[in-house]
Amino acid sequence: TIQAQAGGDMPEGSLIVKEGFNDTAGSDLKATTYMWKKDGEWFWVGKSASGNVASAGYGISECADCHAASTNDSVMAETY
Repeated sequence: TIQAQAGGDMPEGSLIVKEGFNDTAGSDLKATTYMWKKDGEWFWVGKSASGNVASAGYGISECADCHAASTNDSVMAETY
């Protein structure tokens, strides 16, 4: 479980790394996503399993649009 400081915001400089897999066993890496909080905003980097950068920047729509629904500083966590 990810918890922010009191008030619901992650501290400046926070780094979140998320691995996405093609299988439920977690043995077939699909992509890795990085979120870095800088100047009060999230900078996103998405990399393929081979390490190629697919997207990077602030406000990337495929990331930010979904995460905007979060009430926890755009942080979402899922447990399987």
